[in-house]
Amino acid sequence: DGMIWATDKAIQFGCDEFVWDYSGIGSGMLGSIRKSFAGKSSKIQAFNGGESPDNKDKPYISDDGKKKTVGDVFINKRAQRYWRLYELCYNTYRCIVKGDYIDPNDMISFSSNIKDIKRLRSEVCRIPRKRRGDGVIQIMTKKEMLSKGIPSPNMADSVMMSIFEPVSVVVHAEIQYETLL
Repeated sequence: DGMIWATDKAIQFGCDEFVWDYSGIGSGMLGSIRKSFAGKSSKIQAFNGGESPDNKDKPYISDDGKKKTVGDVFINKRAQRYWRLYELCYNTYRCIVKGDYIDPNDMISFSSNIKDIKRLRSEVCRIPRKRRGDGVIQIMTKKEMLSKGIPSPNMADSVMMSIFEPVSVVVHAEIQYETLL
C-alpha cells in the first residue's frame, strides 16, 4: 500500500526520478514500480545501502588527510550517502553561520514548511556512526539501532537516498526492461 501511495504521489507531482529502498520489503516492488511508471518519462532506481560504495576506485582524501579510494573510506553505499548528507548539512552551516563561501552544489536546504521538519532534523542528526580502528566509515545498521531503542530513520533515509545521482532506467512501455540488480 505504501509503495502504491508513493508512486502515485511521484507521478502526481511529475517526478523526474523515483528512488526506493530495495533492501528488505522493497526487493519485491520492482514489478509494481515498473507498472506504475510504464509510459512515463520518470527514471527509476533501486537503492541498496549494503552494496559497495559508488565509484569505489575514485580517489578520496579522508579525515586523516591520507589519500585513499572511496572504497577504502566507506564500508557501503549507505555509509557513503549518509556521510555526503552530513557534508552537505555541515557546509550549509559553515556558509550560513560562519560566512564561509561554499559552492551551492555542496550545500542542502530544507523547507521550513515541511510538516515534520523537527522529526526530520532529529532523524538526520541521530544517525550513529560506528567507530572502527581502520578509519573506515560505517553507519550503525537499522537492527543495531533498534536494539538500542533508536527508531528507524525513515525520513532521513529518504533524504539520504535522494541526494545521489543514480544510474537510472527510463521506463517506457516500448523499451525492454533491464534488470536492476
